[in-house]
Amino acid sequence: MTQAELLKDLEKGKVLPVYLFCGTEKYLMEEALKKVESAVVEPATKCFNFSLFQGSETSAEVIIDAAQSVPMMAKKRLIVVKDADKLSSAETERLGRYLKNPSPSTCLILTAEKIDMRKGFFQSLKECTVQFDPVYENQLPQWIKREVESNGKKITPDAAQYLVEVVGSDLLRLRSELEKAALYAGDDKEISLKDVEAVSTRSKLKTIFELTDA
Repeated sequence: MTQAELLKDLEKGKVLPVYLFCGTEKYLMEEALKKVESAVVEPATKCFNFSLFQGSETSAEVIIDAAQSVPMMAKKRLIVVKDADKLSSAETERLGRYLKNPSPSTCLILTAEKIDMRKGFFQSLKECTVQFDPVYENQLPQWIKREVESNGKKITPDAAQYLVEVVGSDLLRLRSELEKAALYAGDDKEISLKDVEAVSTRSKLKTIFELTDA
């Protein structure tokens, strides 16, 4: 499943009982988690129907108990298990039995940076796996364009390219620079090169120069 397919399903109100989010692009993964949370959890009952666990600090029994609990004053509950790849083999075996018949009123999301798809546990999640890989540099201008348009503005191609050159592929930093540029642009509907030059920190170029000096 691609990120676009996940978002399209969420827009239609379709939420799977289990997802595996994996990859090294943390920003995109966190944004997807927020989208699922928004689709599944009602803000007024979040304290009752949202649980966050760390794979290195929890057990399958605790996760399953939470997953099988009936949502309180809501239709669904959301459980996120970060670093699920750090669960022991014994724990993934127990959790695997739950995954064969997951609760329809729970959305369980397992996250991991790297997984071994040869293992039966992760292989069983193949159909509900969403991959979050780094965005290639030649794809960044288009990503920037989409981010800006999602917030009701536009950006000139030269401004987008400039941001790629000075910031690099750190999406969290790019997002921060876009927010600053949008504020600087004020009521203008389009962010220009002048706007991003005025506010952007030249982190990528600075790093290159420091490396050259060293």
